[in-house]
Formats: sequence, structure tokens, C-alpha cells
Amino acid sequence: HVWRNQLTLWEDVILKSPNKQRSYAALGYLYVVSKQHENAIPALNKAITMKPNDFNSLLNRGTVYEELGLDDKAISDYNKANTINPSNSDPYILKVEIYKKQRNYKAAFFNLDKAISFNPHSPTCYTERGILWLKKTRMDKALEDFQKALIIEPLDFNALNGRAIVYCSTDRYSSAIEDLNQAQKVDPTNVTVYKNRANCLLKMGQIQKALKDFETVIHLDPSDVQSQKIYQVLRSSKIKIREQQIN
Repeated sequence: HVWRNQLTLWEDVILKSPNKQRSYAALGYLYVVSKQHENAIPALNKAITMKPNDFNSLLNRGTVYEELGLDDKAISDYNKANTINPSNSDPYILKVEIYKKQRNYKAAFFNLDKAISFNPHSPTCYTERGILWLKKTRMDKALEDFQKALIIEPLDFNALNGRAIVYCSTDRYSSAIEDLNQAQKVDPTNVTVYKNRANCLLKMGQIQKALKDFETVIHLDPSDVQSQKIYQVLRSSKIKIREQQIN
């Protein structure tokens, strides 16, 4: 039973040696991974009490707080982690997700800039900043960051998708379709790529191809009511055009 999995193993270790900080940190991490929040927090609290500068346990506890909607506590843990290891970009990136949710874009940009200053070779940082620039409708800045991300990681799905949005919004449809086709190869089950490509194809007047992508969207996400409505409208207009042609 003890050796059944890592959780039972570390639970047994703590039972037999309750004063080892590393055991609580490891168990807390495993609880985080398995989404056992009610068990993760006590274990991580114990680990942090025994070792207040435990960088990873602070990040893990912050992650749990964030998933529970306790954003202030999460940011507090991420800030403590920043103090312990100022040159590590992870806490900055984790804070960005919270600030994006709060629409505090100024704080999100600040933390991304800090993350990039410490880790200039992270495609994730540039992609995230590009997405923020999209929200601010700064297409030039967004394109610049997506380009940087794709130089580092040519198969970065979010960067490909983001750059396609920029291209489509600036009437560079062929380039947008090319990026979305590549993004589809990277993640064939991601509904976003089909939806964005369908919208781009509509702008190009390619209704039949757009219909096929909307069909895929509906298949992958049956709860997407908006795509279902667009699909039905397009399909109806297509049928009417055929009837007119026959008549």
C-alpha cells in the first residue's frame, strides 16, 4: 500500500518522520498536482513554517490560493518568492495571470517586463506580453513580441495564434492562414485555431472553408452557442444562394 504511488509513500514518510521539512514540501507539491487543495495547504504551511525561504513551496501554495480565488494571498506568496530569488522569472509570470484576470494591465506589463529582464530567452514571456498588447489593440507591439517568441520557439502555439490574429486584423489574410495551419499541426484539438481560422476565412469570402472550420469548432466544443449560430446563418445563406442559382 505504501509504495502504491508517490502520495502514499510521502504520507508514510511523514508518519514515520514528522519533523522533516522536505517531506512536507514534497507531499504538498503532490497534493497541488492532484488538485487536493484541502490537503495541499496544511502540508505547504508546515513546510514553509519549518523553512520560510522555501521558494518552491511558496510558489506551490500561491498556485493553490490562486486556484481557490484567493488572489491577494497568492500574490503575497509570489512576492515572498521574488524576495528569496529576485532573478527567477517564475513568480513574475505567475502574478501576470492574476493581474490579467483583474484587468490590471499596468501591473501585468510591469511583471512581464521584469520576467523578460531576468529571462530574455523565454518564449512564454514574449507571447504573454504580445497577448497583453492585443488587449490594448497595439498590433505593432503585439506583432513584435510574437515574432520574438517564434524566433526562440517556432512551434509556440499561442504565439502562432496571436500573430495570426494580428495578421488577420491588418488584412494580411494569407499570412494569418499560414500561421493558423501551423498552429493546427501543433495542437489539432485546440478549438481556438479553428474558430480564428473560420473568422479569417469569412473575411476572405471563403464561406465553404469557414463552414468546415465552424463544424470542427462545434464538434470540439458543443457548448459554443455563438459558433453554432454563425454556422446556421452561413449554412442558410449558402442554401439560399444555391436555390437562387437553380431557379
